[in-house]
Amino acid sequence: MALVIITILLPLVFLIVDFYKERKIYSPAVLFNAIFFVTLLLYSFKWSHIQQDLSTTTLWCLFLCEIGFNIPIVISYFIKKKDNKKTDEPIIINESADKTIKTMNNEDGIFTLNKKLEFGIFIFVFVVFVFEVIYCKGFPIIWKLFEDEKVYINFVVPKVTVWFNAIVVVMGAYSIVNPTLFPGLFYKGFYLLIPLLMVSRQMIIAMVFEALIIYLITKKNKSKEFYLYCVIGVMLVLLGFSAFGNVRTGESDFLLVAQFKDFCKYIPTVFKWIYSYMCFSISNLNNLISIAEPGITKGLSTWNELVPSMLDVDSTHLFNEEFLVSLNFNVSTFAPSLYLDFGIFGVGAFCLIIGACSQFLFKKMKNNFILNFIYAIAAYSIVFIFFVNMFFNFQVICQVVFSILIFVVLNNFIEKKSKKVKNSQGGKI
Repeated sequence: MALVIITILLPLVFLIVDFYKERKIYSPAVLFNAIFFVTLLLYSFKWSHIQQDLSTTTLWCLFLCEIGFNIPIVISYFIKKKDNKKTDEPIIINESADKTIKTMNNEDGIFTLNKKLEFGIFIFVFVVFVFEVIYCKGFPIIWKLFEDEKVYINFVVPKVTVWFNAIVVVMGAYSIVNPTLFPGLFYKGFYLLIPLLMVSRQMIIAMVFEALIIYLITKKNKSKEFYLYCVIGVMLVLLGFSAFGNVRTGESDFLLVAQFKDFCKYIPTVFKWIYSYMCFSISNLNNLISIAEPGITKGLSTWNELVPSMLDVDSTHLFNEEFLVSLNFNVSTFAPSLYLDFGIFGVGAFCLIIGACSQFLFKKMKNNFILNFIYAIAAYSIVFIFFVNMFFNFQVICQVVFSILIFVVLNNFIEKKSKKVKNSQGGKI
């Protein structure tokens, strides 16, 4: 019982300490510890028959995660800045790209992409999406409306859909924070429309959350009503999450498989959706730890998560479904592959690594848009740590690659080319 209480309350302590130190609601420690505290607290309510008491090993695993993630963050509190003036300067990825980024910032400090490049990416995304629709003979929202047998998971083009979705999320997040009215509003609508047509909650949540983090970082002067808008926005996202779930699965089917206890019948379905996605994954992890030996797959489970499917090694087939409390809830936090490969200490070590990396980004990203964007992706991965391991998710990795490719490489290349054309025209005159 003592270990349960410590595991629930420890992240709350780390959260309070970090907020006192950093004064930022989007810092790695605030995000990580908030999601740990809220999820474990909700799990302790045990609203569903699916949930069981967490084993001692599971509790120790979660405790090591909390300690591991927060160790490098606590250490960072004691690292003194050598030169306060230098810390206010932007971090340079490369000199020419950094000059472009600084000159392309608007008065709010938000980076603006070259208009030609932005339009070119829009055309590219539109063409690829049309190709996907033709290839799949429709798209999920149409299939749902006409009661077709196909569902959202059938909207896949091999070797295309994953990186296409990554580009849509990157450009969607950027377009949301882009303050230009036209064509900014058009791009916002376009990139938000694609996941709606695909009935993809994950894509919408990813682009909205990443946009919010970028806005919090880059917006210099926030209005007094900003945080009220944030609360309203979160409520709308939760309602949308539930609505999407009901469209994809059906409310009655969801309630049937979720097996909520009788006293929960008055709780709105929107909260049941959130509760199930946050808590049932811990039940799956608890089941896995109870039936599987730690280290049994010797690194191959993590390999399978990191590499494309064609390079998978058949080593984890015994654990694909056996440990799920319900086949309908097939997520089990970020930890299964790490536990199967390295045991609970490996899971804790992974949290230490992402804690150190995310805190490093958080400290070094000031005034540099590309680092802001990469940090937003990392923050998204932290918040959904009880869903799946986003750090090993190929689509999320593609987001990092495309954000660097678009905002640094391509944008810098086009800016240089435009300047050369202008200079050559000026010389002729």
